[in-house]
Amino acid sequence: MLRFMPGLTLSRILFDEAVQPLMVEHVPNLSYAAGLFGHGSDVLGYDTARSMDHDWGPRLILMLNEGDWDAWSSRLDKLFRQSLPRSIAGFPTGMAEFETEPGIRHMIHADDGGPIDHLITITTVGRWLGAAEPEIGAGASISLPDAWLARVMASTGVEPELLNPATWITLPQQWLLETISGEVFRDDIGAITNVRAALTWY
Repeated sequence: MLRFMPGLTLSRILFDEAVQPLMVEHVPNLSYAAGLFGHGSDVLGYDTARSMDHDWGPRLILMLNEGDWDAWSSRLDKLFRQSLPRSIAGFPTGMAEFETEPGIRHMIHADDGGPIDHLITITTVGRWLGAAEPEIGAGASISLPDAWLARVMASTGVEPELLNPATWITLPQQWLLETISGEVFRDDIGAITNVRAALTWY
């Protein structure tokens, strides 16, 4: 039986011992950010041994520059499927859906030699925030915090022109907490670090 460790700690081990060495070996000049943030009890530090039975395991968010997305997202996914260790810190890196609960995943020991259905999300900061990358960032028409706000409004159906102090306080604080919680392990790009810093004061 697996002994529980916090998911954020496990994510850091996945990055330090598996993902970062693969990136150094195969794409040493590729800029990226990596960490664990967003949804999940493990991000907030609320996970327990009971959390391990579904949608929990060695996982990571890896962010590329938008200009590298087309060239590298599929190639990195293939690299991880083929080259990740079968387990990390004793925890399987493979995942599978429950037959009776589609969309809900659990850890499995992947067959030797077969691809690993991993929990590494490969994205860009713009895609993760729900905004087009060329439209956000320094000197752009929409700031990173505004891109985050656009993501929240899209999820709740609030029209941008209706945003005012009254509607602002009705937006889910969970989205803000998810964005600034967890940890960034590496950030060559700077964007996700900047948006987390900009939103922390809220």
